[in-house]
Amino acid sequence: MKKKVFLAMAMCFALGVAASAFAACGGSTALVYELNEDGASYSVRSAKENKSAETLEIPAEYEGKPVTALGEKAFSHWSALKSVTIPDSVTSIGLCAFASCSALESVVLPAGVTELGEEVFSWCEALKSVEVPAGVTSLPKHAFDNCKSLVSVTFAEGSKLTKIEENAFSVCTALKSIEIPAGVTLIDDYAFGWCSALESVTFASGSKLETIDQYAFYKNSALKSFAIPSEVKTIGNSAFEDCSAIETVTIEADSKLSVVGNNAFRNCGGTLVFKGTIDQWKALYAAGKIGGGITGAQCSNGMWSLHGD
Repeated sequence: MKKKVFLAMAMCFALGVAASAFAACGGSTALVYELNEDGASYSVRSAKENKSAETLEIPAEYEGKPVTALGEKAFSHWSALKSVTIPDSVTSIGLCAFASCSALESVVLPAGVTELGEEVFSWCEALKSVEVPAGVTSLPKHAFDNCKSLVSVTFAEGSKLTKIEENAFSVCTALKSIEIPAGVTLIDDYAFGWCSALESVTFASGSKLETIDQYAFYKNSALKSFAIPSEVKTIGNSAFEDCSAIETVTIEADSKLSVVGNNAFRNCGGTLVFKGTIDQWKALYAAGKIGGGITGAQCSNGMWSLHGD
């Protein structure tokens, strides 16, 4: 079935809201709707007018059918947009949907959202906080890249997140702390690269994290400590390079770590803490499982040194 495209007026207030709310919104915004393939719902594809609006309320329905998706680049480069209201009917927000909305400060993602597109909020330099809905399984590439005012990232209770992809939070220079949901198995390349204010990264109990990929925490110059979950098997090249303030990196005695890449801890001046014994550490090192320029480790029964033990 061919998709139909419709032009409609999406008012900045719901039916019954006072006219003053409409005035504050600066008028109405013409939205282009697209009938989805199921024939039972619509997507917002783009907007035609009033891209200087500071606020936007997306309607939950069009022509009696629910609005379930915001399409690719639907509102990208709306430089004046400060806040947006997304209806609970929306489950998908497409690639670059709000990219480069440089004044956007506030957005609440509906609990029913399960899919976010790449670069969905990239370069939203005024965005201060976000809660990722529980149904989102992957934070895509560059999702919040260069959100330089982002100070709070939380994940809804019951999060099903399994992947934090490339550059998802890179250059989020105001972000100070984050707790990663237990179901995440991959933190991809540069996922938190250049997060220069990030001091604390913790993991929910029962973490299933297996891979910290290359440059994942590159140049996190405020990061003070890092406890590597025991299920982690791989730490990629330069994963923590130039984390110059780091004091301790802790590896559990029952760690499944099998690969530490080149320069993984380059220019990190702190102590590597291994909760097992020196003999356990020696066995890991002798098996070629530990590399990355590591020359010493504080073990449970003493200090191991590559050159002095």
